[in-house]
Amino acid sequence: MGNAQYLYSKLKEDKDFEVITEPEISSVVFRYVASENADEVNKKLRRQLIHQHGVVIGQTVSNGHVCLKFTLLNPLITHEKLDELKALIKKLAQ
Repeated sequence: MGNAQYLYSKLKEDKDFEVITEPEISSVVFRYVASENADEVNKKLRRQLIHQHGVVIGQTVSNGHVCLKFTLLNPLITHEKLDELKALIKKLAQ
């Protein structure tokens, strides 16, 4: 839960992301929004994260928009690693 709250706060403070709801469990649902084709960009991000970087991330739909979902179950993941993942997502999206 602590890692989910941390990632939520980092995404929320970044204008390039929209977080869907504050996490109540270990999942964080968000979307990259700094693109005219945000839904397609988020689909592409998920594929790239999984196939090119080995990052397992879910995809869902909220209010008709494609969203990404991290379920943070590994208690050994660090805030630094979460920061790196956020930076990777931004890099891939551009």
